[in-house]
Amino acid sequence: MMERGLNLVKTKGFSCMVTMQSWMFLSSFEKFRKNIIDNYSINNLMHMENMVMGIAFGTAVSNIRKTNLINYTGTYNQVKLSDIVNDEPKVFPNKENRFNQVSANNFKKIPGSPIAYWASNQFIKIFENNNISTVAFSDGQILTGNNDKYLRTIWEIDATSVHNNGKWMLHAKGGDYRKWTGNLEWVVKWTSDAIEHYKKDKIARFPKDYILFRHGITWSLVSTKSTFSARILNNNETFNKAAATILFYDDNKIQYVLGLLNSKVIDYVLKFINPTLNNNIKDILNLPLIDDFTHLNVINEMVYNNIELSKIDWDSFETSWDFTIHPLVKNHSTTIKEAYNLWNKECDDRFYQLKANEEELNRIFIDIYGLKDELTPVVEEKDVTVRKADLTRDIKSFISYAVGCMFGRYSLDEEGLVYAGGTFDINRYQTYKADKDNILPICDEEYFDDDIVGRFIDFVRTVYGSDTLEENLNFIAEALNTNGSTSREKIRNYFIKDFFKDHCQTYSVTGSGKRPIYWLFDSGKQNGFKALIYMHRYDKDTVGRVRTDYLHKVQSAYEDAIKNDEYIIENSNIKSDINRASKHRDKLLKQLEETRIYDQALAHMANKRISIDLDDGVKHNYALFQGIEISKEGSKMKKVDLLAKIK
Repeated sequence: MMERGLNLVKTKGFSCMVTMQSWMFLSSFEKFRKNIIDNYSINNLMHMENMVMGIAFGTAVSNIRKTNLINYTGTYNQVKLSDIVNDEPKVFPNKENRFNQVSANNFKKIPGSPIAYWASNQFIKIFENNNISTVAFSDGQILTGNNDKYLRTIWEIDATSVHNNGKWMLHAKGGDYRKWTGNLEWVVKWTSDAIEHYKKDKIARFPKDYILFRHGITWSLVSTKSTFSARILNNNETFNKAAATILFYDDNKIQYVLGLLNSKVIDYVLKFINPTLNNNIKDILNLPLIDDFTHLNVINEMVYNNIELSKIDWDSFETSWDFTIHPLVKNHSTTIKEAYNLWNKECDDRFYQLKANEEELNRIFIDIYGLKDELTPVVEEKDVTVRKADLTRDIKSFISYAVGCMFGRYSLDEEGLVYAGGTFDINRYQTYKADKDNILPICDEEYFDDDIVGRFIDFVRTVYGSDTLEENLNFIAEALNTNGSTSREKIRNYFIKDFFKDHCQTYSVTGSGKRPIYWLFDSGKQNGFKALIYMHRYDKDTVGRVRTDYLHKVQSAYEDAIKNDEYIIENSNIKSDINRASKHRDKLLKQLEETRIYDQALAHMANKRISIDLDDGVKHNYALFQGIEISKEGSKMKKVDLLAKIK
């Protein structure tokens, strides 16, 4: 449209348009920009930030003259969202955001020729140096052509098949805003058949052998954050298109470049080259690189320290491949409050050490690039990507770890992932026994010896001792902030109402959904029956055991309790007792009816004795237990989900 407008204008005439800002920066418009700079004159341009016009992208109001005036300098105005109050500008034009006598020829000195009207002479000068492409390169990545088939999260597959026999390999795939290291949540199928598919499929891609399993730098191709974040790529990881990656001719350059990419200097430069959500490889390779050997050792040491700090943080949470032990267990404290206080201090020390390191790196690179007048080294706390302690979150993760120990995923006798596929050995759990049948009932009353609340209380006692048990349970219950008159009631209510929801949230990936590894057998809204199992220990008799060993016992307990309530109703003279018994009986009747319907669906699936293949992933396997058709009210069919819906 802009080209057509310029064609229609007479020579030396003006074409004025209101357009999206994309032509000013995106690489796809580079030729168009160069044509404007070489053959026309930008007389005026008003650039409005995202949302200034009430839309989610920036707007350009351009006045372009159809002639190339030698050494012509135009005027540029910037309208920021902060300038707008009640849909009107506070002042217009804002002289503080006005850039006079800007030569469009300066834009050609910046890679991609962006219309970077606010660039200073010192900023433009840094592009006289070499760029990152002199030390790094990109030569393809893995595209599976079918992510549902060939990608899995690291926690859902058989862990013994990662690396050991080459069935799955660790796979970087972008992720949330995070610096230095982390976001490793995926594996990619690595069988000979899968690799053959990547090589031959029209959509898929497979890189040349020489770029596989090398150290490098990776980042999320698409980011909603205004600041850039890069991470180390280890030599046991593959990478996806969503994890834009560069490799190096000399690996000794990696830490220096990683420090530079995570500095405010590069963040500043990227806002000129490509102020969009996409952090393209081409843009990163075009960034100016000034090698400063006087600071090399300091930078390398600091970057190494930042990677270590970030890795400790990432590995402190159980979705990490290298998770070893929960932070509230590792210090051998006698109370969970003491353990949390130690963890809180550790997190603060790590957070502020990383912040200080990043600020020192900023000082160094700002000095190297001569941008002292344009940048400050200060790092805002929101941009530090290791986590501070959070009482509720960390208590919930402690409960999750306890459940993992109940199922045998973890053990108090060994660090790291103890069982996630392969041969289950009950002898690896001496300090705290793993559940024998892989079924943990969650009831609103304690009907079983291995009731999950009872097992959890035993876990707390085992970790911190009997003397402080009540103190620890009170601390946990208060942190959960659930309903109940006692700590045990509050903990039970958490398991009944919130544990599975939190578990699904923990075991999820942004944009790819929830993939829980503990599955909740759930009869419905009346909470008639709930029981957790661990998918890695599932076998074809699990559903049958859930039905006969647990559901039927709950039903018998309900029937006995109903009889007891009815006896009170018929024989008591105390009105409050009668009301209480009536309410309790009505609740139990609803639960009993719900479990009877649920029992039909369980019986149907128990008879089928379905097996699951961990390689198929959570989504496929979970769906096998949903929408079970049973007969109800004569010929009517009803669909019943055995497992709680993943919302």
